[in-house]
Amino acid sequence: MNMFIKTSIDIAASPGRVWPLLGRARLEGTCLLERWVPVPRECRLSEDGRARECLTSRGRIRQRVTRATPERELAFEMVSEDVGLSWLLTSMDDRFVVERVGALTRLTRVSRVQPRCAAAGWILRWAIPRIHRYVHARFKRLAETGA
Repeated sequence: MNMFIKTSIDIAASPGRVWPLLGRARLEGTCLLERWVPVPRECRLSEDGRARECLTSRGRIRQRVTRATPERELAFEMVSEDVGLSWLLTSMDDRFVVERVGALTRLTRVSRVQPRCAAAGWILRWAIPRIHRYVHARFKRLAETGA
């Protein structure tokens, strides 16, 4: 059973300022979720653009890039992880869409996860939107301040 979780944020910056953050950004700040789930701290895109790595508060999630259209879309799937997600899910892939909406840029993230069981589905349905909002808020701050 696949679950799809979609969130968006509007950012007062151009797609050209938002796009690079998807492949290289430090996500500084505190998050109450850290007690329960791995919280993203930094994302890195490989030099050849085929891989992405997410450093979290508990370890690394390695991802294969499946689509990359500069300033428009970045999609990737989890290849391996050492943060302890295996008890919750069997697969996870994500897609960021960057689009101009008037003077703003809308950043949308869609996560597709396959929970291991119904209880894991409840946990993921609670945690993933909160992680998305945490990441979106950091990307927004970085893009709008030019940091």
